Amino acid sequence: MVRFLLGELGISLQKGNSDISEKKNNQYVEKLKLSDVVCDSNYQNVLAVLKAANKAIAHMEDIDVNHAIETNPDDKILFNAISFTELMCIEKMYKYNSYKYK
Repeated sequence: MVRFLLGELGISLQKGNSDISEKKNNQYVEKLKLSDVVCDSNYQNVLAVLKAANKAIAHMEDIDVNHAIETNPDDKILFNAISFTELMCIEKMYKYNSYKYK
């Protein structure tokens, strides 16, 4: 979901790249700028989750997915990336369209 939602906001990790880039965002949301992601304290967490998501999309077997993120409930990398994505969705989707987030 982090990968999908950031993509809707205009941020992605393109195949073969080692860093995020901007892409066309969904027309109903305010574009998330690359600089806003890179300057955030959760940038490395977001990047790690996007890399893991790209690998998971490319491979059908668990054994082929080689990334640092464990599926452990206390995994700070994943939770921090999810929290960052949630905040950006609230700001760039909900507030942008004058909706309340509950």
